[in-house]
Amino acid sequence: MSTRNGNIYEFGSFRLDPAEHLLTREGVPVLLTPKAFRTLVVLVERSGHLVEKDELIQKVWPDAFVEEVGLARNISSLRKALGEGPAEHRYIETVPKSGYRFVAEVKDLGNGNTGLIVEKHIRAQITEEEEEARPQRDADEMDADSQLRFSKSSERAVIERTRVLAAPSISADEHVE
Repeated sequence: MSTRNGNIYEFGSFRLDPAEHLLTREGVPVLLTPKAFRTLVVLVERSGHLVEKDELIQKVWPDAFVEEVGLARNISSLRKALGEGPAEHRYIETVPKSGYRFVAEVKDLGNGNTGLIVEKHIRAQITEEEEEARPQRDADEMDADSQLRFSKSSERAVIERTRVLAAPSISADEHVE
């Protein structure tokens, strides 16, 4: 069974996502049989309107013969999952000899893709620094004392160039709209 519009619905403390085959109550998944879930989807999509028993049976069991007692069992299990008692009708109302009506206020949240937008920003900075150290003196030009001091010194250097390149830094900023 495909849903009409792929939308997500909220009613009471429940959220129904037909495309993901998911019913949650305050964020916690509620377990339903596949047929009970289909029954709920049909009722919620037609909320406020009578769904006749024959129509409901045809939409939930399109390729099977099912008696009304099977439908009544599905409705009963739905009522338990939604926290309704036998005499309560907060969500599903029975219309005697006709069918069922979903009576809770339903909010159609659309396809659910409007809540969070993530933007990626990439920043790159390249820095180049050149540095020349003192040239090393030839050993011939130094006296023995200077050679000894220079060899022990940490200042001995060859002409050297240092390049510092900063790699691109990536940051992801999240914006909720």
